[in-house]
This record gives sequence, structure tokens and C-alpha cells, in this order.
Amino acid sequence: MSCIFAVISALSIYALAGVDKKNNNLITLTDDNFGKEIKNDIVIVDFWAVWCGPCQRQGPIIEDLAIELKKRARVGKLDIDKNQMVADLYQVTNIPTIIIFKKGKPAKRFVGLTTREEIIQAIELIEKQ
Repeated sequence: MSCIFAVISALSIYALAGVDKKNNNLITLTDDNFGKEIKNDIVIVDFWAVWCGPCQRQGPIIEDLAIELKKRARVGKLDIDKNQMVADLYQVTNIPTIIIFKKGKPAKRFVGLTTREEIIQAIELIEKQ
């Protein structure tokens, strides 16, 4: 019984912290936490929606990058249907859109399905800036 409680407690802590339960390197971004989460580091943000077919193909790439790049960049996903303020602020009209932020400012934008290699290449260039 105490084991079950510990697991439930751990999952609740991840949910409150905005961390994806399946991949603790992947941040669930919202209108409320977005500014705080992107302000200091290099952050890759995947703007997506549940109903978007290309977004479903982009998702596994983003999830893998969250693990692969964990020491170089933070990775987050923002559901545009649930968080329209941020999507509007960054004029996200087509999805998937990936915006890479550096210290809170957009450094690179991709619209449409983007390969792992394209994202890594962009991170390497942004790190040199």
C-alpha cells in the first residue's frame, strides 16, 4: 500500500512541476508556466495539437531529443488548443511549429515536420552565438 502511495505522490509532483510523466526531461508547457520555463536556457518548444497528424510524427523526435540533449537544451511541448495565449503571442498559425529559444528570445523557428538533424544543427549554431 505504501508503495502505491509513493508512486502516486511521485506522479503528482511531476504533474505539478510540468514534467511529462513518461519522459522526465520533457516539460509540459502552458500559458501559465511558459515565461518562467524559457527565460534562462536554450529551450526547444514544440507547438502541437492532439488532432494534428504531422504533430504525432514530430512527437517521438521531440521526446528523443529531450533525452539526448538534456545537458545542452531543455525541451518542452505546448498544446496550442489548451494554451492559445502563447501560440498567439508567437504567431503560431501552422503546426507543428518548433521554436528554439535562447534566454527567453526566439532564436530559430521551424514550421512543419522537422528532422532530428535539423534541430541538432540549429542547437549547435545557437550554442555558438
